[in-house]
Amino acid sequence: MRRLLMREPAWRTRVERAGAGDWYVKGEDGQQRVVTEDEVIADGIAVMTAKVEQERELTLAKLRTNGLADGEAEAMYRRWLAEYLEGGQSPATVVRNDLADKSVRNIAAVWRARLAAPYNPGHGTQAQVIVEAGAAGGPR
Repeated sequence: MRRLLMREPAWRTRVERAGAGDWYVKGEDGQQRVVTEDEVIADGIAVMTAKVEQERELTLAKLRTNGLADGEAEAMYRRWLAEYLEGGQSPATVVRNDLADKSVRNIAAVWRARLAAPYNPGHGTQAQVIVEAGAAGGPR
């Protein structure tokens, strides 16, 4: 989660400022105090965890609505989350982009093909291979 946090420019700036001793907050006593890097990271991780959980529910709902069964939707989400943590797009972004692609007739079949394909940590290349296979008349 720390790597995910550091990809966000606003959080990265806060962590860097805290590490330099240049991040202050008012305490309960009204006095300003320096915030440590660990405190900023802990707050950021809590925010990112909440964001990921909220996106999870929305993503699973969209996957189910568009034809995947519960188990398939959960497996697809976990796969996209792993890619996201490795530097890829968020699962919510992947779903939004897939649903916006009007050239795909059966999005559930595309998602099932991705799920059946071997996991490729080089996120993005796998989706391209599947799209090329579909365009060439391969399995859908």
